[in-house]
Amino acid sequence: MKKNGRWRSAWARLSGMDRVRRVLFPAWLAWRRLAARAERVGLVAAGIATAAAMLATVLAGSLIARDRSVAERINDIPSSSRAVRALWFGVPGQDEPYVALDTLARASTRPVLRREVTAVVLFRESTIAGRYLGLGAVDGLAHQVRLDSGRLPRPCIAERCEVVRVRGAGALPNVPGLRLVPVGRGDLISGLLFGDAIPPAKNALGELALSPHFQRARRYHQPAAPPLVLAEGVRGLVASRELVTAFRTYGWVVPIEPRALHPWTVDGVLERIERARTTLRAGSGSFDLTAPTTELAAARDASHVAGRRLALLGGEGVALLLAFAVLAATRVRRDVHATWRRLTWLGAPRWQLAVMTGVEVAVIAALGAALGWLAGTALAAFVADRAGASAADIVRFSVLTPGYLLVAVGLAGAAALVLAATVALRPLRVGGLALSPLDVSALAALAVVAVALARGEADEDALLREGGTGIVLLLIPGLVAFSAAVLVARLLPPVLRLLERLAPRRAVPLRLAALSLARNSGHAAAAVAFLVVSIGFALFAETYRATLARGHADQAEFAVPTDFVLREDLARLIPVRDVATPARLERLPPGVEAHPVTRIQGSIPGAADLTGITALGVPADAIPGLDGWREDFSDTPLETLARRIAATRAVDLAGSDLPSTATSLVIAVTASGPPVTLEAVIRARDRAFTSLELGTTKAGRRVFFRATVPLEARGGRLVALRLIPPRRTQERGADAGRPVRGRLTLEPIAARHGAGRSIVTDFAGWTGVAGARAAGHVRGVRATVRFTLTKQLDTYFRPHQPTDGIPVPVLASPRLAALVGEERLLPLNLVGQQLLTRVVGIATRFPGATRDFVVADEALLTTALNAAQPGSGFVTELWVDADSEARRKGLESGLRRAPFDVLELDARNARLAQLRREPIGRASLLMLAGAAVVALVLALTGLLLATLGDLRDERGELFDLEAQGASPAALRRHIRLRAAAVALFGLAGGALTGAALSALVISLVALTASAARAEPPLLLSLRWPVVAVALGVGLTLAALLLWVVTAAAFRSESVLPYGEASE
Repeated sequence: MKKNGRWRSAWARLSGMDRVRRVLFPAWLAWRRLAARAERVGLVAAGIATAAAMLATVLAGSLIARDRSVAERINDIPSSSRAVRALWFGVPGQDEPYVALDTLARASTRPVLRREVTAVVLFRESTIAGRYLGLGAVDGLAHQVRLDSGRLPRPCIAERCEVVRVRGAGALPNVPGLRLVPVGRGDLISGLLFGDAIPPAKNALGELALSPHFQRARRYHQPAAPPLVLAEGVRGLVASRELVTAFRTYGWVVPIEPRALHPWTVDGVLERIERARTTLRAGSGSFDLTAPTTELAAARDASHVAGRRLALLGGEGVALLLAFAVLAATRVRRDVHATWRRLTWLGAPRWQLAVMTGVEVAVIAALGAALGWLAGTALAAFVADRAGASAADIVRFSVLTPGYLLVAVGLAGAAALVLAATVALRPLRVGGLALSPLDVSALAALAVVAVALARGEADEDALLREGGTGIVLLLIPGLVAFSAAVLVARLLPPVLRLLERLAPRRAVPLRLAALSLARNSGHAAAAVAFLVVSIGFALFAETYRATLARGHADQAEFAVPTDFVLREDLARLIPVRDVATPARLERLPPGVEAHPVTRIQGSIPGAADLTGITALGVPADAIPGLDGWREDFSDTPLETLARRIAATRAVDLAGSDLPSTATSLVIAVTASGPPVTLEAVIRARDRAFTSLELGTTKAGRRVFFRATVPLEARGGRLVALRLIPPRRTQERGADAGRPVRGRLTLEPIAARHGAGRSIVTDFAGWTGVAGARAAGHVRGVRATVRFTLTKQLDTYFRPHQPTDGIPVPVLASPRLAALVGEERLLPLNLVGQQLLTRVVGIATRFPGATRDFVVADEALLTTALNAAQPGSGFVTELWVDADSEARRKGLESGLRRAPFDVLELDARNARLAQLRREPIGRASLLMLAGAAVVALVLALTGLLLATLGDLRDERGELFDLEAQGASPAALRRHIRLRAAAVALFGLAGGALTGAALSALVISLVALTASAARAEPPLLLSLRWPVVAVALGVGLTLAALLLWVVTAAAFRSESVLPYGEASE
């Protein structure tokens, strides 16, 4: 207390200038010390700058990727919906005149996107001046139509309103006040202006994209389309007195250009859309405003998720920066403490020493952070320019925003605090255990990691929640690496002592290096800790990059298990079985395999929460060769699963073959009971099913039925007779739905061909299904069938099928397998009927299937379905594989030509290329590769700094060795061994840290490179050749740096002067 009092009294006696000098002197001294140690300061600042540049580049690169992602998602919105439209519907006289409406609409919609508005009007098909037509006008029609003939119209006026005919033929109004004069013919360039007001079937451009079936159906029994004409200028057209009483739709359209919106502008656009809608409705109740707000919000959210996931790399940069600051602090700590002791002996107060140290660390941290942030900003601008984005906007809305500038200032402050704390703070003792501030921080980091692990994985929803689990999980890499670094630093001294004891006695240099590091391990521990962080992050970045790259391939293979998948094009509605006929498949080139696949959506009876189950029928012999299967999907090998579901015998649909020349079927039938209608079900040679109505029975009478066999059914197979109950026009009370009972006597069915006939079947071995029962059979004479018919079930009399009475073996997902009992039976509702299956294998996922699935042999599944209801089981997809890249290219071009061009083609290579082109995915992979390189560079920088520190700070120990007879070469070898030991320990710890980080992050962050949920889940992957090359280059550079740094050392007569050594 007396000492503090003397200082306060002495301070009070000083003049104002003396006080300023006392405050400024420590700062001046700090500046002189920094200038005298420019090499060391520059190296420390360079390391901090590198980490800061990495963080700035990640932040800007993330925004570039998000910007590209938003643009692509907006571009995917159909052109007819990609606009902001103000719409008004009504007739003049019920609202303000058009001029007032136009003024209000333009004033409200123009600010939304800050672009010019295009006005349109449409009079839907109606009678105008005695003519039936559709009529419209556009301000600036020349930019919206494509002329086929004629010229563009001039602005519309009452005396002569020139128009372009878009569709239809017929006379146009030609009366005073509305003289429509066609001057050209063309079509709309897109559906942008009128949206769905002119549907695709009403304009030639859209009609081309429709199915041929739709085109024929549209023309069937439909009169010729009335003319649709468009004029130039809305005001000129609506001024016509002939249109005063006609209902019309006014529109004011602002197109949304994909490149016009950015992640930082979407929210503002959505707000302005709502504001414009409110303003319009306040002006007139007939106004409405439409815009793709849902799609825009989805694009914003997707980019937001991706930006947060890329924060993994930002966290890595922060951790590297702080770790390098700790390393740098340990290298200057001894020098700072020596200076403090000298200045204290000279009478300097502690506050001046604190000011001097604070200025030193603040200058180093601020200089490094500022230079790094500027370098990152310049690199971000270059990348943005190369990516086609506005460099100024990217920089302005990323690294130069107030928030991110505060981040930069905070990083500099954090680095300065870490430097100061590491230099000044003493270990904290808890009982007999000494805990440094770093130990306490590591324990806190582990606690945060434990809490994050308990809270779950970071998916899209978690990453969208502000301040929730998502952000915490993204900090895990830095927290884990920091804890690992502190742990390795703590373990280093005992490990070094153990190494010294285990080393051979003859290996004196090695034992001496280990002993010297163990006795004074502070600097070595800091160097090892930094190497653990940097090498661990480098390995993590490369592993995560390889994992995401493999995730692309896994996604493509899982979605498309073969090279190509052909399925029905929903715009054309041509079934796969009509195109991929057996004859065409046989003509595929050698080396190409085509597998018929059946995909059906089903459910489980009584399980309301299990809907949308995928029943997949794949040839069992093709399953082992499918791509997209991984061993983690099931404990059972895929080959074993395929054998379990394979048919043990031939399972083709049984029936009686028709002659290829058959022209008709004939049969004699005697019935008792109500009349029923008989249909013959034939499976054609292309496996399509055809039903032939034979006739309707008459009670108690023997009747002959004859039905013509169509050309496509000749040579097919008769697989069933369907019994159809009579139609009832009126059913009252309890009579409603009453079953129909009776008996049929069927004589052998015959096929006529030319002048002769042949027996097709006498129904021997046939059985009834769903209400029919075989009641007797006399070979070659007759078969008797008893029936009970209702309208709820389809009743068949058919041959015995190989699947009758046998559950279909299936591979099932875990949720479905959990429902079965001891007999493993699982009933499924498929295409309106119940199919009994037996679960013989379990897999969490199967290529080409959704979450809840069953997989069966294709032949077994289709036969079982067709046995219950002929025609219900058929091929819905064709999975095609080629055995070489050359054949694959030729096959793809062939599948895009007739006859396969009417099907939808899903090519795995195209899907993989699309995944790799995705902006966020590409940015993620590039940033991870860059992060790995930066981390390795920082590791080398840290090793260089540690070696220079040894040469400078260990001069006393080196002098003792020299005094004991060590030669300069021995001293250099001693330094190199110390550096090699530090490098090897850092490499080992970094490898373990990188492996732990990779496994932890992969298991917690359930997102692909494009920030979508991974399906299938990401699987840890490491490209050993890349790691080996990086390790080899890194070790070579490290060895070269050590040799260069130490080569010139100890060339003088002594390590240091005697006076300095004794000090």
